[in-house]
Amino acid sequence: MYYVLEDTGEAIIVGGVEEAHSTLANRFARGIKLQPNEQPDGLQVVIESPPEQYPDYFELQATPIASARFLSALQAAGVNNYDAYPVAIHEAERTVTGWHVINFLGRVSCMDTERTVCTRYKSRIARLKSLAIDETRIHGLPLFRLHEYELLVLVSQQVKTALSGLSGLRLPEAEGWSDQHRF
Repeated sequence: MYYVLEDTGEAIIVGGVEEAHSTLANRFARGIKLQPNEQPDGLQVVIESPPEQYPDYFELQATPIASARFLSALQAAGVNNYDAYPVAIHEAERTVTGWHVINFLGRVSCMDTERTVCTRYKSRIARLKSLAIDETRIHGLPLFRLHEYELLVLVSQQVKTALSGLSGLRLPEAEGWSDQHRF
């Protein structure tokens, strides 16, 4: 069984991820490894309205941001297909360190297009009303992005168990998942 890794949205965090020389919008949400000449330069998180305490996992502009505890849990679950870029979180009054922008690597084409209910705009999925996946195409991978809808990160039961107890994330079942709560 697979689950969708997503931000709970419980901590209201207003801000964004910035890079000194990036021309790409959200290159950390595509599942593609950055080449040596594409490594982040001047990567920072700028927060306008900080929470009292940052959760272990949150997203800004669909960019995953995680604590060292989150990364340790991934490693304990045997996940190694991600790149973590250290980042400082800049607030008006302070700077918080120990956080990482995460690029989850790899996309798997496992959406069952016959059973999935979605709305398309041109050839891209605009809304997912009920996701159906074909687990025979996953080959036991513990974590990956859904190729057909790359904003979704799917995790195995083992990863879900390793992440349990961490703040800021929820892991609903992938089968039947809908993006309705995001709108």
